[in-house]
Amino acid sequence: MGQSSGRCGSAILAWLTLSSLAYTPSQSKCSFVTVLLSEDFLHCSVAWLRSLRRGATAHEVTVLVLPEISPDARARLLQAGADQVVTTQEIENPNAVVQYQAFAKNYAILRVWQLGSLTGKDFQKAVYMDSDMIVTQNSDHLCQRPELSAARDLGAQGEDGLHSEEFNAGLMVLEPNEATFQRLVDLAPQVRSSSGGVQPLLRAAFPDFHPLDHWRDNVNARLFDLSRAEWHVEKARRV
Repeated sequence: MGQSSGRCGSAILAWLTLSSLAYTPSQSKCSFVTVLLSEDFLHCSVAWLRSLRRGATAHEVTVLVLPEISPDARARLLQAGADQVVTTQEIENPNAVVQYQAFAKNYAILRVWQLGSLTGKDFQKAVYMDSDMIVTQNSDHLCQRPELSAARDLGAQGEDGLHSEEFNAGLMVLEPNEATFQRLVDLAPQVRSSSGGVQPLLRAAFPDFHPLDHWRDNVNARLFDLSRAEWHVEKARRV
């Protein structure tokens, strides 16, 4: 699921009633990260934060926000469990056509590779998640995965008519690095995106990604309709 999917539905908003658990952030070299591009997704980000805290993550949680995100919205993110809310800048979308409004600014997701310079902390790993995701179980094991780890984009059609073998960029394990960030920015104008979204760029940049278990990690709700016999919601760590 990604920030392209529209505003939070009632099922996700139900998580807003949860209280964050008390925790003490570790000196971890890993951070869970989302990027808030619009206040339309503020409720989603709050729900995501509370689900991480409910799962008792031992790692820091960072929200990158664009300058137009209001002080009140930033305060809500901190209250919901963010260790830091860090302002970053938009990256120009290189596509002439942007199919969805939510895609207009989503190249700012590349800023996650700048997490160290943006926060002033030496993060060796980052677990990026779209802000409309929910964590149903502790997922700290992802911090041990190599760059770039992601789940297959099940539900999207591949060239052979089956599920795509490409990854879904809504959940990625990466290694913050300024050189990688610059490589992505330089590559962006060369990779056409028919939707105007950043996912084709990321797929082109990391063709040999490390696959996650797509029935446990980044489980898309469409799979319930497409492969209901394999659907086991109790196994899903992220939906």
